[in-house]
Amino acid sequence: MKVQDVASVYLGYAQQAKKSFVMDPSVGESQNALSFQIKKSPGYSVENFVDTIKTTVDAFKKTTPQLKYVETLSQAESIQRTYGLFLENFWETALLVFVIILLFLGFRASWLIMISFLIVYM
Repeated sequence: MKVQDVASVYLGYAQQAKKSFVMDPSVGESQNALSFQIKKSPGYSVENFVDTIKTTVDAFKKTTPQLKYVETLSQAESIQRTYGLFLENFWETALLVFVIILLFLGFRASWLIMISFLIVYM
């Protein structure tokens, strides 16, 4: 007995409801998408990891020009924003500490505290 005797066999897939999609603003509707998350090993540099992934994806783009690649989230950008905010807050705090100590203890003491503050945190 053969499979074709009891069933219809064809190569294809059944249309399924969209489980992963992106909104295309130019069309105004959602499109099917393939999404995946790539995680780095603990201790590995995020910058090197992201650069390696981008290089690999750029090379793969050349082999599949009919597909559109969109990066939706990158830890590297998030870390850069957080680090930039940290540095901004650090300098504001240092200036505020210097001014307050200058008002109460004078220039000499505030200058020494400011230098020690920078040495400790740099």
